[in-house]
Amino acid sequence: MKIKALFFFILVSFILTAQNSDVFRIIPSVTDWIEEINNWPDTLYRQNNIKIYFDPVKDKDFIAIEDFSIMENNVDSVPRMVINKSINISNVLFHNDSYQFDHIALKNIHFKGEFKIFFLLNGRMAFKNCVFEKYHQVRLVKTLFYLSYLDCVFNGAYVQNNPAEPLDLNFYRCIF
Repeated sequence: MKIKALFFFILVSFILTAQNSDVFRIIPSVTDWIEEINNWPDTLYRQNNIKIYFDPVKDKDFIAIEDFSIMENNVDSVPRMVINKSINISNVLFHNDSYQFDHIALKNIHFKGEFKIFFLLNGRMAFKNCVFEKYHQVRLVKTLFYLSYLDCVFNGAYVQNNPAEPLDLNFYRCIF
C-alpha cells in the first residue's frame, strides 16, 4: 500500500512540475497561430507557455513594427483576419528576438469570441486595427513598458488587471 501511495505522489509531482515548466511551445508565425486557432476542434482555444514567432513575409498583414508611422496611419487597407473561437492563453510571448521585435503590434484581426491573456511576457505590445467582439481581458502583464490599442473597436467589455507592475495603458482612436 505504501508503494502505491509513494508512486501516486511521485506521479502527481511529475505532472505538476511538467505543467509549471518554463518550456515553451514554439509557433513559427502569427499566421500559423491564427490558422491553429481557427482549426482548433473546440470552441475555446486554450494554451499555456507559447512563443509566437514572426515571419516578416508570411505575417506582413498581421504584424507591424511599432514606430511613429503606425500611429499616423489611421486604418490599414488589408481586410481583417477573422478568428471565430474564444481564446484563453497564458504565459505567452509574441516574438523570438526581444531586440528586433520589442515594439510589435498585432494588426488587422477580428476576434469574434472572448480573448483572454494571462501573463503576457512582452515588454511592449500593441494591437492595431483590431475588433474585439466580446470580452477582452489582459491580466498580469510582465512588463514595465506599455500595452497600446490603436484604431481598435471594442464591442464587449475590456478588463485589465496588472497589480504587480506599473503599466502604461494607451488607447488611440478606439471605439468603445
